[in-house]
Amino acid sequence: MLARGLRRRGHSVAVLLLRSEGLERAGDLRREGVEVTELRVPLLRPWYDAGGKIRLPAAMARTIRVLREFRPDVVHAWLFEAEAWAAAAKGLGAPGAFVTTRQSLGLYKDASPWKQWVQNAYNGMTRAVVCNSRAVAKDVVARERNLERPRVAVIHSAVDGEAIRQAAPTDFRHAFGLAFEPEFVAVCVCNLFPYKGVGDLVDAWKVVVSVHRRAVLVVAGRDGGARREIAARIREHDLGRNAILAGPRGDVPSLLMGADLLVHPSREEGFPSAVLEGMAAGLAVVATDVGGTGEAVVDGGTGWLVRPRSPEELAAAILEAVSAGSGPGEAGRRRADRRFSPERVVEGHERLYLRVVGGSRAG
Repeated sequence: MLARGLRRRGHSVAVLLLRSEGLERAGDLRREGVEVTELRVPLLRPWYDAGGKIRLPAAMARTIRVLREFRPDVVHAWLFEAEAWAAAAKGLGAPGAFVTTRQSLGLYKDASPWKQWVQNAYNGMTRAVVCNSRAVAKDVVARERNLERPRVAVIHSAVDGEAIRQAAPTDFRHAFGLAFEPEFVAVCVCNLFPYKGVGDLVDAWKVVVSVHRRAVLVVAGRDGGARREIAARIREHDLGRNAILAGPRGDVPSLLMGADLLVHPSREEGFPSAVLEGMAAGLAVVATDVGGTGEAVVDGGTGWLVRPRSPEELAAAILEAVSAGSGPGEAGRRRADRRFSPERVVEGHERLYLRVVGGSRAG
């Protein structure tokens, strides 16, 4: 989205992939004039096997050569592995003002403190750090070193509402072989990591189903280590016909367009894209008030915010949302289109890049 938007504004843009992941999108980008190059970087970790050590110098030489040929004004690295690699290239003379991104709270680094040490080291050469919420920016300022507050920028994530609303609504009864027509459907879009709080949602859903016997919950996302426990909890609560673990899905927009409600029960969050997608689809949102979620959801306006780890509050908010009608969902759709559009995010990055390079060039 960002590469295309910048290209359409007259900037030269290249996308450098560490490895082959994402190459399926290369054709579309290249047709729009965006260069896409695979750098063939071996998997980064604090140590390397013999094969990785052999491939590292060639991959770094390739990276520096590509950057010198493109001669960028800005090198924007996305997420830790790309940041560490790009910082090493910068240290070896690669051109371009170095910009990095934080898209989640830094709690994951508590278990891997070496990652924070590495970030602190390359923060010294970083011209700007882009955070996708004010909550993430606050966490960065408190947690990281060698980084003054003026270099931390907030540009919220975006959602393409028009693309989502073009999807055909899912017929849940037929798509999932339900034995009954659902009274209403709530969708939760998240990978099944323990911190995503889906177990709390299942506990809340037991209460919801005690009131609405034909309510259906569909959870879309890959297993991040918590699926077995969540499935056991569904069995324990006898929710087999009311709660579906749908696994990874390629039709999330259709699920959203066919649903009545989006629920996001996470225990920690930077700025959840799933919440923006639900709002763009016109769904009221029930979410936990963690991280930057409250920067997207207006409590009492576009949805309901509850405390994390509180199935009781989650159930009460879901029941209230079911009886609230379409008003909150419509308000959420307008807010998503106005505040979190792709155009606003592209404009925000463009302003940041021009500031970083002094506004002297548009390349």
